[in-house]
This record gives sequence, structure tokens and C-alpha cells, in this order.
Amino acid sequence: MMSQRNDRKVGRLDPRQSGGRNAFIAVGLVLVTCAAPLACTPAGNEKASHFEHDHEVAEHWPVDLNDLAEKLRSRLEKDIGDETKHEIEELVSWVGEVAADTDLAEADWSPLYHRSEAVTEELNRAGDKWSSELLAEIRALCDLIDTSAAKLSQTGVEREVNPS
Repeated sequence: MMSQRNDRKVGRLDPRQSGGRNAFIAVGLVLVTCAAPLACTPAGNEKASHFEHDHEVAEHWPVDLNDLAEKLRSRLEKDIGDETKHEIEELVSWVGEVAADTDLAEADWSPLYHRSEAVTEELNRAGDKWSSELLAEIRALCDLIDTSAAKLSQTGVEREVNPS
């Protein structure tokens, strides 16, 4: 009689009653653990980013350095409205990342990064008032991109850039 009271006070359960509940919990945990990786895997997506679900890739994201220079130049030839300005600002800000994701040596992509950072600062200072000098700086950046892309073409190594 005394041992039954002690069991109740301590809160011990009869193992025959808790066995079904524990098995149910164990099966649930196994199912969640096995299904989670499948639910989080992007099916058929070619990008290499581990953060696929965190952001969308802009339609104007360049596939390589040549594409980047081409996209910048094509936007400079348009009537530069707010949307075009925003795309130019984004493209300029991506130059360092796109260059670093190529097989260029650091000595070859680093000038692209530094020039794009300087142009980005100028764009930020200019706000909505873009001068002909600023547009010339963006065109000069395109020329530098072309020079760097030519180095990749000479080595025969140029690869598509995946956003990350």
C-alpha cells in the first residue's frame, strides 16, 4: 500500500500506459526528420545558392561579365527613368560579385570591384541628378568589364555566374 502512494506522489506512470504514446511520438519525429530535407530542396533549380527561399533573382541579373556590360550599356542608351536608374544602380553594385565569381585572378577582378564601389558611391551622391560625367564613369566601368572579360576569353575559361 505504501509503495503505491509513493508512485503516485512522484508521478511515475505505468509503463504499459505510456508505451503507445512514446511510440507515437517517436514515429512522428522520424517522419518529420525524414521529410524536412525533401520539403526544403528546390526541385529542378540550377542555381547554387543555399538561400533560394530568401530572395528572388532579378530578371536583369547577368549571366557573366559580358552580359553585365551589355545590360549596362543597353540601359544607358534608353531614356533613363526611375526604373532604369534602379536597374543601373543594381548592375553596378553587382560588378564585384559577378567578377569574383569568375575564374579571374584576384588581381584581375579586384579593380572591377573597386571601380564599381566608387561608381556606386557617385550614384548615391548624385541621387536623381545624373550628370554626363557620371554616365561617362559608368561607360568607363563597362570598358573595364570588357577588358576583364577578354582575359577570360583568352584563357578559354568563362562560366555562368549564379547569384548567391
